[in-house]
Amino acid sequence: MVLGFVFFLMASGSGKDKNKNGFKALCIFLLVVYLGALVWMALLERADRDKRVLILTPLHSVLRILKSYNTFDVFKQILDNILVFIPFGMLLPAAAGKMPCGKTFWLTSLCGLLASLGIETMQYAFSLGYSEFDDLIFNTLGTMIGAGVYAMSGKAEYKNGSLNLKKGWLVYLSPAFMVSAAVFAAWIYREYILYRK
Repeated sequence: MVLGFVFFLMASGSGKDKNKNGFKALCIFLLVVYLGALVWMALLERADRDKRVLILTPLHSVLRILKSYNTFDVFKQILDNILVFIPFGMLLPAAAGKMPCGKTFWLTSLCGLLASLGIETMQYAFSLGYSEFDDLIFNTLGTMIGAGVYAMSGKAEYKNGSLNLKKGWLVYLSPAFMVSAAVFAAWIYREYILYRK
């Protein structure tokens, strides 16, 4: 949340050419560092090496959470898969610069899906643990949230300590609202299961 807020303020305040160029250079640098860290976490620093498991059932981890209360690790894994791709959604369009008008959000989301697919494919090919369809879903959701933060910054102007939002900014928060609502609903359902027991 802090990262997204800082990024939003910086992106909305980079309207002038000089600020825009500096902001783009910073985003390119951060994107390279982020991708290096992502490859390190997802491929090089794996605890479950020499193990190959392929799970193609969509949302199987969500079903595991809903069926049993003792699934905090699965719950945390879902959130981790969402959170780890939020910076990708924010930094990629900022580093790439101008994309086709009105398509930045969807192109960024597609890139997040392809990046996640590449990681899952390499994990399976090199026997680096679990390759799950759920990871594609939640990584893409994370990318969409990050892309929404970036797109929303285009609807905002931060000048002289005040923030002005243009019409249509709320649309870009919808992925974050949907994910938050789903997480809250899952948590309530788990509490209901515990209460019944």
